[in-house]
Amino acid sequence: MTIELSYALVTRLLMPRYFSGISVELYISVARLLTLPLYWKLYRPLIRSRAARLETLGKPSFLVGVVMLLSVPLLFGNDDWTDPVARTVFVLTSPVVGLREEIVYRTIVQNLLEERLGKAVAILLASVVFALYHYGYGGWSYSWPRFFELFLFGCIFGVMYRMSGSLLLAATLHTMIDVVYAVSPLIPQPLPRADGLWAEALVLLVFLVWARRCADDGCRPGIG
Repeated sequence: MTIELSYALVTRLLMPRYFSGISVELYISVARLLTLPLYWKLYRPLIRSRAARLETLGKPSFLVGVVMLLSVPLLFGNDDWTDPVARTVFVLTSPVVGLREEIVYRTIVQNLLEERLGKAVAILLASVVFALYHYGYGGWSYSWPRFFELFLFGCIFGVMYRMSGSLLLAATLHTMIDVVYAVSPLIPQPLPRADGLWAEALVLLVFLVWARRCADDGCRPGIG
């Protein structure tokens, strides 16, 4: 993963030394766009290795999981950005973020790990890497609760991608959750963000139920 290491060094160490504020996020987005064709060229068979099974999306447990997922930032808010301009920039760059991260951590890292370690371990390890990758990003106060928050989101997207086979679905919902976080809180008194871990764990449980239902119906192998 030489590309990803180079990207991390440039965006985490070099760019913050020469740029600040909104300009850093804009230049990082340029770097994101530049890495996409490189990943496509190097890993195209792996990225396209799973056929989308859209019939898995019609199950009530999936729809409930999506509603609950998008409700987490609405209920628990976001204390990362207070500047309206920063929020706007993050909303505009979220599609690039969602697509790039799902390509890297789901279609590449997770698929490569699955070939060697199996489905469940691949989802868990790819989610750990996904959570660690965000260390030092955007001036966040990175902590153990933040790590587990990102880890749970990674597991949710990992299960979603593995069972649906759809990169587009994972990238779209990743983008949506980032956008909702960027504009949150939308309620006057959001719940404490630390308590959101329990909500995310419940969302993951719903998606695991969805995965089991898909496996029981024979429309997709399970992840166990």
